[in-house]
Amino acid sequence: MDRSMCLKLSMSETGGSLTDVYEIHGQGADGVGTFFIDGHVKASGEIWFEKRYVGHHWLYRGRVLPWGIAGRWDEGPFWLWKAS
Repeated sequence: MDRSMCLKLSMSETGGSLTDVYEIHGQGADGVGTFFIDGHVKASGEIWFEKRYVGHHWLYRGRVLPWGIAGRWDEGPFWLWKAS
């Protein structure tokens, strides 16, 4: 399976919540197909989001780090980083 992915994310302040500083939304495509992402980032750097394809979805949890986002999803570890 092709594990490369192209993803565009946007972040916005939730306004008023002390634990959820930002909402994240995005869309992209990988070897499985087109997907959409929705989730939250806390002030501590903790992040969680759902990656939705037509017919199924995956849950991701991790941390925002200086070099990207790393954590775990249903099938193991993940690492996302900004393309140059």
